[in-house]
Amino acid sequence: MAFLTNSAMADQQSDALVTKTPFDEVSKSFEVMSQKTKDCKDITRIDVAVWSEEDGQDDLKWYNTTDVINGQAKVKVNLADYGNRAGSYITHVYTTYSDGRVSGTALESLKISPKAPQVSVKNGALQLSTDINAPSNGTIKYAVWSEENDQDDLRWYDDSGKGITRIDLNNHKGYGRYFVHTYLAQDGKLTAINGQDIIIDKQDISYQIVQTSDKTYDVLINDVPEYITSITVPVWSTVNNQDDLKWYKATKVGDNSYKATIQLSNHGFDTGTYGVHIYGDNSITNSFEALSGTPGFHVDQISGLENPDVGISNVNTANGSFKVNVTEKAMSKRVSKLKVQVTSKSNPQKTKTYEAGTSSYGKISQSIDLKSINNQADTFSVVATVIYSDNSTATFNLSDQNYKPSATPSPRITTYINETNTYPVGQCTWAVKSLAPWIPNWLGNAGGWAVNARAKGFRVGTTPRVGSIVVWPHDGNGYGHVAYVTDVSSNTRIQVKESNYAGKQYIGNFRGWFNPLDSFWGGDVSYIYPD
Repeated sequence: MAFLTNSAMADQQSDALVTKTPFDEVSKSFEVMSQKTKDCKDITRIDVAVWSEEDGQDDLKWYNTTDVINGQAKVKVNLADYGNRAGSYITHVYTTYSDGRVSGTALESLKISPKAPQVSVKNGALQLSTDINAPSNGTIKYAVWSEENDQDDLRWYDDSGKGITRIDLNNHKGYGRYFVHTYLAQDGKLTAINGQDIIIDKQDISYQIVQTSDKTYDVLINDVPEYITSITVPVWSTVNNQDDLKWYKATKVGDNSYKATIQLSNHGFDTGTYGVHIYGDNSITNSFEALSGTPGFHVDQISGLENPDVGISNVNTANGSFKVNVTEKAMSKRVSKLKVQVTSKSNPQKTKTYEAGTSSYGKISQSIDLKSINNQADTFSVVATVIYSDNSTATFNLSDQNYKPSATPSPRITTYINETNTYPVGQCTWAVKSLAPWIPNWLGNAGGWAVNARAKGFRVGTTPRVGSIVVWPHDGNGYGHVAYVTDVSSNTRIQVKESNYAGKQYIGNFRGWFNPLDSFWGGDVSYIYPD
């Protein structure tokens, strides 16, 4: 840092006038200015060093500018640069003139004091808000207690240093007047800053029950005090006591307002009287308490109930797969389960029953795999049984479904069909030549089959097909691996026959359904097609 002295000049040149503005409480800033005087050289630059004196110069920051307007250079110092901390701030200003001379000026220290917080109740807590934090070597402390029983619940809290400090009302007791005294703990001393109080009265809520459709009601709760942190609404039909009791968590929809939406479908579409109570979590009493009873509401009638929609989707005849879907309608009973019986028409002894529960509100979906019943081409009957929440059932005869596996394509290149398999017995190449005689001998190691087969005129691609040859160029410890594709569900789900898999040097389906693109198998794959 430059010394705060002026260079002796032959012409006895005077220095600029250096000043600063008062601290602005709103913007939390002040400005430092160097103004050219009559007898001084033009100002070309100012450098301003500012730091708090509490811990030496550990927070020193420099501000500078070369912008000089009407002979004045000015910088703005924001308290945010110092964590919005209270304290004594030292300011040194260095003015550079057009002849290169620098003058230094030490301004009077700026004292910024801690402020009393704004006190309010918010989301179940006393909220103390301040925009000035403690000095770097001090702590702002709050003494809080309720008027009830004098100071028997007095507790001390440290300011969070983040602008808002929350005081849990559970640590205190009762309604009425609360006191908040603010202190600065610094240099072993506790200095009072301010004393405040706030009154927290017990408040009554208001409510309204509104029918929004023939199957929904809204419970609107208003005037909810800030010390209530959540609202819960129990609802039940008076039919069969409270066997359908459901607790609805109300959603906050505005300041001091909540809403709970009641679905009659949650209560079996009962008619008659419904009971409604309102409960809340009270941060003052630290309890879940009844806030209000209500007359409830009455349901006279609900228009005729309907069967749910039951149908079939995602049909894949070649793969033998489809889905049975059940979707509740607005006026259907609650569906709890779905059973689907699928029977082979060529052999009724081959049958399978699937069972599914609800996967999302009002919907059930069950996937069917016909190959697990009969792996040959066949036609199947499909019967869906819907089980309602009251254990009554409804049966739906759905359309027959077919499994027609894709036929293995005829080879386009037949030159190599009758040649003797010369690949080493037990190797993956031997197995594929045995299963697909149209592939030639002498294609080299498995890893090079795709490239070499393309050179001989075979089509090569990246889409799996039944009857094609899958090539993993990076599997098999660097030699690659090949297999014969026997079934395809998607690009990431196939079945193959092969040899030399996991040490098994005979032909078989060792993997079942698997993902050929999985990095475990080498990742990158190609397919050689016969046609």
